[in-house]
Amino acid sequence: MIIEVILYLAILTTAYPAGLFLTRLCDDECAKDRRYLLVTIHFLIISTIIIVVVNFRITNLMVMIYMILVFSIMAVKGYLKHRD
Repeated sequence: MIIEVILYLAILTTAYPAGLFLTRLCDDECAKDRRYLLVTIHFLIISTIIIVVVNFRITNLMVMIYMILVFSIMAVKGYLKHRD
């Protein structure tokens, strides 16, 4: 049980570098289409809640949380980079 939790946390920590990498690849899109990233984040949060209520599986939850983290990092870093 403890090993599974450590493994899930290790996988979730890779969301930050993945978000930074995608922000670097999609530099213009992150600044220009930030509202679509925010809509996607809200859609993922609502989908996560529905998935947890309807059919709870830890793997589905981890995938959704990973995607929320990646898109959130893309939205924040893209905004901060092009704010100036």
